[in-house]
Amino acid sequence: MAVLAIAWIVPRVRAAQVPAEELLRHRATATGEPLPVPFPAPDFLGSGAPSLAGHVWIVNFIYTSCTTVCPKMTGRLAQLQRRLPREKTQDVRFVSLSVDPAHDTPATLAAFAAHWPADPRWQLRAPPADELTAIARGFRVAVAPSGIATDPILHSRLLTLVDGAGNVRAIYDGDDEQAWGWLATDAEALLAERPKDLPETGSPATQVPKNLLADLGCNGCHDRPTIAPPLGRRGVDDSYLRASLLTPNASVVAGYVPMMPSYRTTLTDDEVTAVIAALHALPAPPESATSATSALASTAEDPICHMTVGTHDPALTLRDGDHDVHFCSRACRDTFARRK
Repeated sequence: MAVLAIAWIVPRVRAAQVPAEELLRHRATATGEPLPVPFPAPDFLGSGAPSLAGHVWIVNFIYTSCTTVCPKMTGRLAQLQRRLPREKTQDVRFVSLSVDPAHDTPATLAAFAAHWPADPRWQLRAPPADELTAIARGFRVAVAPSGIATDPILHSRLLTLVDGAGNVRAIYDGDDEQAWGWLATDAEALLAERPKDLPETGSPATQVPKNLLADLGCNGCHDRPTIAPPLGRRGVDDSYLRASLLTPNASVVAGYVPMMPSYRTTLTDDEVTAVIAALHALPAPPESATSATSALASTAEDPICHMTVGTHDPALTLRDGDHDVHFCSRACRDTFARRK
């Protein structure tokens, strides 16, 4: 969605550079096939920032007040962290750069991170406003104001994999579920490229974590009623919860956009059972949260792609004569507007 929405910005990238969108990885790496080196990553470390030198790292762009692509990306990043457990990949770093430095202060970033799984390898940073454009250009992506109050910043949904020498090695579409698997495999391959690997400190844990819901980052979206319904709702049976984890977009609560990533390849059967038990054990959400959910519980059909969409996002709504038309994305909204 974000890549389509910023297509018009791409020509602003210097002509001498190939935009990141044109370097997307479209297949898995063959065994023994080295990753190319398309360009060096920009230097954006400020004084006192934890060094990334010698580490394999993955970078993406988000902002904390985003209610569309950013929560989905962060949820998938949490899945990737589980797929690359610290016990085996302790030299991998995950870097999320805010494109809204005016709002995303250190305190705001810390509050945002508190809703997601705690992982010391994950760094959230807000570059100074006067450096953000140069940093985005260095990663060959675009950042620009959207002019929409409820979704004010257009930015890339791409992920960039960087090696220990600071070279970009591959770029991935954050909306492509298959690409996240390639990213995990490629990150492990870069670790193996190093002359001397860090010693392994043990095998991945086999026990189900005590705080599995927090470990999965469920609160990152479900604590925000404009993104997802609150957890702990009563009258939801095991089969629905299991389907919600494995095929989440097959049955979406009325009024919400299908955006939750599947946990089919992330959770074992025992972990799925543990998540369901943990959900049943949660207290019922407060009445205020239930009311907020009910207020959002209306849907419409996107006239372009015919997807069922929520009607609560003004940024994805256009007035057509005497009624409102609702869309799944800015791309569909803009297509509809051009046809009028």
